[in-house]
Amino acid sequence: MTIPSTQLPSEASILAFTGPKRLDYLFRPLPAPGPDEVLVATRFSGISHGTEMNVYRGHAPQWTKQYDRNLRLFRPANDEQRLTVPERGYWTAADSPWNYPLAYGYANVGQVVARGAAVTNLAEGDFVYAYQPHQTAYVAPAASVIRLPALANPAVGVLSSNLNTAYGGVLDADIRLDDTVVVFGQGLVGLLVTQFLRGAAARRIITVERIAERRAMSRRMGADESLDPAAGDVALAVRERTEGRGADVVIDASGSYAALHEAIRTAAPNTTVVALSWYGGTGDALALSDEFHHNRITIKCSQVGGIAPDLTATHSLARRAAQIRDHMAELDLDPLLTDAVPFRDAARAYDLIDRHADRTIQVVLIYDD
Repeated sequence: MTIPSTQLPSEASILAFTGPKRLDYLFRPLPAPGPDEVLVATRFSGISHGTEMNVYRGHAPQWTKQYDRNLRLFRPANDEQRLTVPERGYWTAADSPWNYPLAYGYANVGQVVARGAAVTNLAEGDFVYAYQPHQTAYVAPAASVIRLPALANPAVGVLSSNLNTAYGGVLDADIRLDDTVVVFGQGLVGLLVTQFLRGAAARRIITVERIAERRAMSRRMGADESLDPAAGDVALAVRERTEGRGADVVIDASGSYAALHEAIRTAAPNTTVVALSWYGGTGDALALSDEFHHNRITIKCSQVGGIAPDLTATHSLARRAAQIRDHMAELDLDPLLTDAVPFRDAARAYDLIDRHADRTIQVVLIYDD
């Protein structure tokens, strides 16, 4: 679809956090795209139920700390740093530290509606994914957007980052033949992990999820069995299924310290728990005595922004992105988009996730033309 130049968006409506659990819309003019840039009209954007909701609730470290990208440390931020307003008049995820208003979001699917003279790899009408906030349109370097494959439902493109997270976590887990793999949490990322595991070397996939509807979805996505943690001791149940060994590999996609603790208990001695989530809160509930100490468990962070050092000889972010493009048409993604809310009603979408997370898997904001 090509939009006539007279109808190209000249202003963007940008969703911003103005305080913990408070939202408003900012309006900013859009420049014409430069030679290497594209103008994109947003069609869909996904709200992250984990990381983004921590930001929405005011729990992210960037609210009080500054991330030093050279030292790779979070350090206390002074008031001058926190109150220095960016030239654009609001903060974004790339800034550190943060303050309000903050434009957030990183799962933006839109269509190219105009492009600079030097852009040859994208055409008007192409659907693209970008790590852009929730906003009606934007101008960005063509190199920063990802052209999506032909999809029957372009809205599933909002899952691109989640697919990268899940795929990277399975790579980091180093699944071997005959492994029993246990996945804690069957929210969006956990369900994607389960689908990827179905195509890996794992002999048995056991998932752990407290919500019955998600356990049923987990089995649909490839789990051999899905356990309810409220029904009994998960670590004991897994040992009963593995001749007393415990899980060969455990992946925690829950974002819960309590679940991470139980994942440690579930792992066989001298094995690894792969932690996929950005955990909110202080971590006071995590016990690092008991099984963690006595069973010599390793906790491995799987971070979507990079490739594990032991994989860099054969893998790269570009290779992973290419794999994700191929998988998009193969995986069962439509059932994961459980709720659609108009962009103008975004507050309702956040409230739904905040208060009724058990009713939904992925909420998508829909943008009117």
